[in-house]
Amino acid sequence: TAVIRNGLVVGWGGDGIDLGTGGGTAGKRVESIVARDNAGHGIGGGDSAAIINCTAVANGGVGIIVSSSATVIDCVARGNTSNGIFVGTASTVENCTARLNNGTGIVVSTASVARGCVSSENTVGMSVAGAAHACTSNANSDIGFVGSNAVITDCAAQSNGDSGFTVGAGSTVARC
Repeated sequence: TAVIRNGLVVGWGGDGIDLGTGGGTAGKRVESIVARDNAGHGIGGGDSAAIINCTAVANGGVGIIVSSSATVIDCVARGNTSNGIFVGTASTVENCTARLNNGTGIVVSTASVARGCVSSENTVGMSVAGAAHACTSNANSDIGFVGSNAVITDCAAQSNGDSGFTVGAGSTVARC
């Protein structure tokens, strides 16, 4: 078990924190960390990681990235060169904000869920291959929500540059 708590990680030549974004040991936890101006990803948690109350700002890769069976809760990703938050298969992202990222604000992979998240002023708001519930996507330069085999419920899309919702076959959009 690895726990990283209460700190600032600034200006590293690679990732700010890398606990194995390609997998690795379960039980990793990152809490109350600010990862800023790192050349790679801000915070990489790997499989079964818990990223809680963290902020990733102006990193060269993804702000916060986790692999499978992970949780990202109460986090902020702002101004990262790539996506804001990326969660792998069977993961949860909850009560998070992604703003001003050059890629997609929040990426939700297969069998994963986003709840209560806000994505604004990114290229694409949210890319959902799992589920999104009670999320908001606004003022993104392209699409608000992109879904592939997605279930998107009780969400709102406002003032995006293209459509609010673009979903493919096998997707459901309800009460939005």
